[in-house]
Amino acid sequence: MKKLVILFLVLGAIVLIGTSLSAEENRNGFRGLEWGILLEQVYQHEDKNETTELVEQKENKLIYLGTEFDHEVKISYQFDDSYGLFQGTYELVEKNLSQTSLYLDRFREIEKALVASYGNYHDKQMHWRVELYKDEPEEWGRAVAMRHLNMGQAWFFQDLLIGHFLLEGDRFLEVNHRIVFVDPNFEDAEDGVDL
Repeated sequence: MKKLVILFLVLGAIVLIGTSLSAEENRNGFRGLEWGILLEQVYQHEDKNETTELVEQKENKLIYLGTEFDHEVKISYQFDDSYGLFQGTYELVEKNLSQTSLYLDRFREIEKALVASYGNYHDKQMHWRVELYKDEPEEWGRAVAMRHLNMGQAWFFQDLLIGHFLLEGDRFLEVNHRIVFVDPNFEDAEDGVDL
């Protein structure tokens, strides 16, 4: 499934970047930081931010807790040794919501915020494994939680790719809701994207 999502991002970017997106405004980076900066620079930037807290630091990744879209999120920065920052991710922290329909409500809420900031998405996909709830849109949150459905939207710009995903979680009835920002100029984007 992850390969499908990555392919969704990369192919869409190739198609759209090759057309007339050079007129788009510069959207280079994540959280006000430019692509290609070093881990230490991101650390210094976030260290000044009193609303985020560092929760994990790995060799090529920083993970913070903070708030975005009026929800608690994990904020992840992904780095390449020779390139620097190439990906940023917001992952909603809320798991195992008592009503699985709330997953879809959150997805639609954040979709509206992204459309307000970036315009209409350029691509939308739904991947059904089991079509039990396919004709019942109010149950699509349950379908994702039951591993029947993965869905996503994508925005493609010359200097920014955005993927908004509602994917199955690691456990039954758990959902991963992520907004992924990727530098399309990172040569190994297809292999390096961390969903």
